[in-house]
Amino acid sequence: MMDVNDVRDLYFDITKVVDAASTPPLQSALQHLRDRIDMVLDEIEHRGDSRWFAPTPWHAAIFCTDVAASAVSGVPLDEKRRHIKNIGEVGGTPAMLFCFRGEGNASRPLCPNFHRLASGTTSYDDPVNKERRDWANKMISCFVPLLKHATDECIRRTSGIINWDKQLFVAAAQHYQIPTEFMDWTTDPFVAIAFGATTATRPDNEKHNAVVYMLPMHRAVELGASFFLPPPYIERLYLQRGFFIRTDSLEGDKELQDACLVIEFPRNSLFEVIRDGAAVELMIKDDWIEEVKGWSESWINANPGKFLDDEDEVTELLPKLKKCLGEIGLPTYLDPSNGVAIGQLWLTRVLNMIERFTHLRTNEGLKLNQFILRAVSCSNRRLMQGVARLLFERSKSLGPDRGKGDQQLAGAIVDALKSCASRHEIAERAYRIWRSAGSTHGHDVQDWLNAENELVGAAHD
Repeated sequence: MMDVNDVRDLYFDITKVVDAASTPPLQSALQHLRDRIDMVLDEIEHRGDSRWFAPTPWHAAIFCTDVAASAVSGVPLDEKRRHIKNIGEVGGTPAMLFCFRGEGNASRPLCPNFHRLASGTTSYDDPVNKERRDWANKMISCFVPLLKHATDECIRRTSGIINWDKQLFVAAAQHYQIPTEFMDWTTDPFVAIAFGATTATRPDNEKHNAVVYMLPMHRAVELGASFFLPPPYIERLYLQRGFFIRTDSLEGDKELQDACLVIEFPRNSLFEVIRDGAAVELMIKDDWIEEVKGWSESWINANPGKFLDDEDEVTELLPKLKKCLGEIGLPTYLDPSNGVAIGQLWLTRVLNMIERFTHLRTNEGLKLNQFILRAVSCSNRRLMQGVARLLFERSKSLGPDRGKGDQQLAGAIVDALKSCASRHEIAERAYRIWRSAGSTHGHDVQDWLNAENELVGAAHD
């Protein structure tokens, strides 16, 4: 077996390649490390079609990198990697984007924190779990409008985007440990492994391994999952290259888990995410948002049984909250005096996430995955509308040659947004199709597909 220090050295060498491989396929860029990578892969135990066990987190990091690189490389799979069934192929060449989720306990099912059972309970309807969900709903009813109103003015001035999608504020709640129906994911396998390897767990879970789920993004879209980009004002989410996934049901979460490649490994607090040769601090403190969370907790404690769903009550609380936040000091990314510069910083952050979501690195260069771009655009309409507008504006300032890439991506986003139709819109159209065909049963799937095609065609017209 390889010495663990040699495996850690290889992981460090791979991080340097990952940082540098901005255009060529990562699999090609890793070729000079191929022999060492294969030695590590030989030590990983295959425990079934889609499940593996790695002896250390560093082994797991190398495995995830190799699988993800193979899946988007444009380089034909060799026999060693062809047994990974979830890697799709186009003409014998892999073409897939993965996302990752790390957890400290491999025995727990993949599901949102909102639906997770409390320790010592076995039923979703247990009073302890009902009380926990009730608390979460009250927190969301308070945290979301307070954060939205507290940031609205700053966001308008710095980004020019007037109205953010509500789910961005729900995503902020999820990230700050308020249970929601969102699940945290990342486009960076090393981040997922770090959370799995270093996350403190309850004493009764110490006997379990950590785990990383590798989800093919196209499969998540096919299963009806929604992708939500991080709010641009949560800096550490961009350090974590994080985003959120939501399904419509617990059955949907189970389908996501079944679609994943899974690798288990022992927890180890020494594992770190390395970028540019240095460890990355993934959990930088944000007193500003913590204060909003604290205010939300105080309000629901002082108002048992109530939800903050009255606009007048929100308005009444805001001056006190803003005064308190002013004493803490506005974070750089919400300071209106920074104006356009911060708007461009946000654009850069969001574009980096969009690229990691939607672009395949092939031998011919970057290729846009329109299927994933449409899914991301439809789930984040207002944010993506703002991104498209900022891209068009930047392309004008750069000129026709340098701004060509911005203009093309903005056009692709606009086309993706035009093709978006809500489930409610599709359901209404499908119902009309069903009625016009004589209300004949047994054609519900075809009626749905016809409705979706009609709405997409109308949007393009």
